[in-house]
Amino acid sequence: MSQPFDEFALLPKPFNDDILDDINGGQTGLLPSSALGKELKIEFDMWPISNPSPEELEKVVLHWDGASTPIGSKSWTAPVPASDLFIMVPIRYLDDGEHTVQYTVTIYTGQTVESEVLTLTIDSKAPVLNLVGNKLIFPAEVIEAGVTTHYLETHDDQVETTVPTYATQSPGDVIIGKWEDPLDGASQQINSEPLTSANYTQPVVLTLTGDLIRNMGEGLRHVTYVVMDRAGNPSGESTRQPVEAALKPLPSPVPLPAPTVPLADIDGVIDRRDAIYPVQVRIHKLDNSLPEDRVIVTVGTTELEPHYLGSQPAFPVAIDVPWLALKNQYDFITGGEQDLNVSYKLMRRSLSFLAENAPPVRFNLSKIGPENPDEPDPLNPNLPKVLVCGAVSELENKLIVDDYEQDANITLELYQPAKKGEKIRVYWMRTAVRPYIVSGEEPPGGDIKIKVPWIIVRDTGNHPAIRVYYEIYDDQNPNAERSPVTLVDVLI
Repeated sequence: MSQPFDEFALLPKPFNDDILDDINGGQTGLLPSSALGKELKIEFDMWPISNPSPEELEKVVLHWDGASTPIGSKSWTAPVPASDLFIMVPIRYLDDGEHTVQYTVTIYTGQTVESEVLTLTIDSKAPVLNLVGNKLIFPAEVIEAGVTTHYLETHDDQVETTVPTYATQSPGDVIIGKWEDPLDGASQQINSEPLTSANYTQPVVLTLTGDLIRNMGEGLRHVTYVVMDRAGNPSGESTRQPVEAALKPLPSPVPLPAPTVPLADIDGVIDRRDAIYPVQVRIHKLDNSLPEDRVIVTVGTTELEPHYLGSQPAFPVAIDVPWLALKNQYDFITGGEQDLNVSYKLMRRSLSFLAENAPPVRFNLSKIGPENPDEPDPLNPNLPKVLVCGAVSELENKLIVDDYEQDANITLELYQPAKKGEKIRVYWMRTAVRPYIVSGEEPPGGDIKIKVPWIIVRDTGNHPAIRVYYEIYDDQNPNAERSPVTLVDVLI
């Protein structure tokens, strides 16, 4: 006769081969995420006494979370095959959280025995990073100057970064970092050791080795990470942290040579005539430049377009200052000579290398008279042309024998606005006439008369196209503007 079950003994607890080993401080009986999303196979060992038959069957029922109603059962009327020692748990029972599983065996004698209880945990929720401030934290020196060869040499050939703490930080979490080239998507992966009950509440240090950085070479890198929890649920990717791998020799000297403005050195002041050339900022010899390095000149508060040095820069490198960039820095209300700060920086991708400060440049862009659409060209098409008449013949823009030994008469419409003390100097070819001084009492838009002395007309001689024009200026203003030319036929 078969021996009955020990009424005080419990059968071994059920099991599932996917359940992870418990760790200190971790979830009990944790199922990996790969086991979720489908029915769960709960297995059990063969009980020690078994002899089922059509008349005396044997049965196993499975209980979930201590419910009296089983969620599954099996029965046998013949010897139980080892391959049949399991019951599938439907998906609807597999909610997140901790669950208990127990089975009960009824053998052919009618005796019923319970198993030990299995505790398992289902966790399908991904770790949650901070909504803001989740970037990897790099040393300030690396963010500012990149990962340089010097930095690696002085920091044990590695860069230590810190992962900001996040709300769901738990034992078993692994930080998976990515060092990526944003241009081609190539990347290297860095894994932390799993967090433990002793350190899981502390910020995690993720170490980038010098070999990893060198293997990816020079250039801008994006560094991100995800958190993989013990169940295998990945968090979203962190905000990328741009970091430069600046392994090639850096531009030198430090700081870079100060810029110069050659036109300011001629007479100490940049004026409108200088701006025609145009004004140039010169960058003097520096070492270790790369073809992709770009120089950005700042004039006053305006940054000019980047100038790429190229593979073989010819120093000094001259960079033109556009007229509008220069003009926008001048205070026309104050007028007179003013200081203009000129500086530059060299950019290597996102890295910035500053130049030595240069003394301010003096400049004066003030002017009188009407707006000049062609500025800074001193020829102002908005200045009225002169009309030349013979004193006797009164022919327009023509002198004949009748006008011999007579001053030539010039009539011109006074430009607007015209202010007292401003001067108008007529030129007969290259010879200047005594300037006309604006009295301030002239009617707006009225004509003024100027004479060209006979001696100037005589000495210049006959010519079918004597060029006659005038300049306007004042004693405090170096920026004279001139009118369009009137051609005069002289045959005396």
